[in-house]
Amino acid sequence: MFANVFQRRLGLGLSGLGFSAALMMASGAGAQPITGAFSFQGELASGGTPAAGLHDMRFRLFDAASGGAQVGSVLCADNVQVAAGRFVTTLDFGANAFAGQRRFLEIDVRSDSGLNCANNAGFTTLGPRIEVGATPYATFAPTAGAAQTAASATNAASLNGQPASFYSSASNLSAGVLADARLSTNVPRLNAATSAFTGGVSATTLTGTHVGDGTGVTNLNASNVASGTLADARLSANVPRLNAANVFSGAMTAASFAGSGAGLVNLSASNVASGTLADARLSSNIPRLNAANTFALGMTINGDVGIGTSAPEAPLHVRGGGSLGGIVVTPDVTDTQSQILLAENTTASNAMLMRYNGTTNNLEFRGRAADVESAAHMTIGRDSGVVTVSGGLAIPATERSLWINATNFQIIFNGAYIWGNFATSISNTDVFGGTCRAVAGVSLPDGAVVTRVVVLADDTADVNATAKMRRFSYVNPDTLTTMATVSTSGTSGTQTRTDTSISSATIDLRTYIYDVELSIPRESEGNLFVYGVRIDYTIVTPLP
Repeated sequence: MFANVFQRRLGLGLSGLGFSAALMMASGAGAQPITGAFSFQGELASGGTPAAGLHDMRFRLFDAASGGAQVGSVLCADNVQVAAGRFVTTLDFGANAFAGQRRFLEIDVRSDSGLNCANNAGFTTLGPRIEVGATPYATFAPTAGAAQTAASATNAASLNGQPASFYSSASNLSAGVLADARLSTNVPRLNAATSAFTGGVSATTLTGTHVGDGTGVTNLNASNVASGTLADARLSANVPRLNAANVFSGAMTAASFAGSGAGLVNLSASNVASGTLADARLSSNIPRLNAANTFALGMTINGDVGIGTSAPEAPLHVRGGGSLGGIVVTPDVTDTQSQILLAENTTASNAMLMRYNGTTNNLEFRGRAADVESAAHMTIGRDSGVVTVSGGLAIPATERSLWINATNFQIIFNGAYIWGNFATSISNTDVFGGTCRAVAGVSLPDGAVVTRVVVLADDTADVNATAKMRRFSYVNPDTLTTMATVSTSGTSGTQTRTDTSISSATIDLRTYIYDVELSIPRESEGNLFVYGVRIDYTIVTPLP
């Protein structure tokens, strides 16, 4: 809203600004140092009408008309009074902002809404940026009038046309000799009585004669000692001597040793390269082929082990003979049990256990988890041969089916059961009048769980056949429970209809009897055939 008008007005404002800033800086130059601050005047209009009231303004200085890098910080003038579109404020981008390069001013403006400069909401950026004229550069004139020091004169004639840095580098001294008095005391001199080096001295070759006790001389190279003999007293105590007994605290290597070697310790057997140790020199813990060996601890063998065979075909291959067979496991003399453990890990915490119990004369099979033997187990009697299972032997659940076809149904007519003559199906034409009701007994294993009841039918009639699986109490036959209900629908073709929502699904032959009732209404139009009923079930009860 402000942009176009502000740009047109600001051209005049800048020319006036240049005049105003120049006046302020010229009048103050003789009295005190001039800062980089200058007055900025402009006119602001909104929608073609001069703006009025308080406005917030932000000013940024750049080195290009667009993009570029910002020079100095962002200046924000809060609550600038605008009267008849005119305003004035003071800007100071710092003394180094105007150093001879082109500068462009970017301005943001917003009507005052109570927000301070820390809040960026509501500002409108006026564009394009405005190039700052030459007048503000009057602030740079005081430093150009006279060079106060050589550091500020980049190429003064009195310095032979060289920059000040030229004379601060010793590499530019190409003639003359510095007097000794001009040298630092840290520079050694040939004509001095002594030169004391507090630090190290390094040279390719040192010649002459060393004077003094030499206590400060270190890192000498013994290979440079070309003559003379060091006295024994000058040798380190770590140097062995021919005329003394020597004790080596570290390892010693020699081409050969002579003597008894009785004092040698820490010898390495890996260095024995020839000869044979006599049995008497072997430890009693080393097994021997010509003696009986007893292993006090466990023994690990990598590879196959053969007992009674020289060609084992398994990790443990036993080929036995005689009346006792191949493998005999006997208990400790204090125990009456022998056992074999088949484990899943090295700790044998989880395993299967086969044990002969000498107390009961039974062979037991038990599980073992976390070092605890299971209570449920299977035993085989040694004498009787009877197998018993403690805890029951569970058979995994297996789904099975019972098919009841048309020939298995009896028709109920006038309250009495009569056998129907159904070869393959029961249809609505078999009905004597009204609705035909036929029943068939259901024989399932005790403990079976019914999972679904399925009817196979062909239905093009307007009415539906319904099959119900029911149970009756032995004690009170009138107490009837419908376990599942399946109805056909009036669509042509052979179809199956299923009910999986089974009530009281577990078969209890000690309490109930079970049957399937089939109801087929008579219908003059269309055909309704029921071929049979299938009952799916699973066995989950353990065998006794």
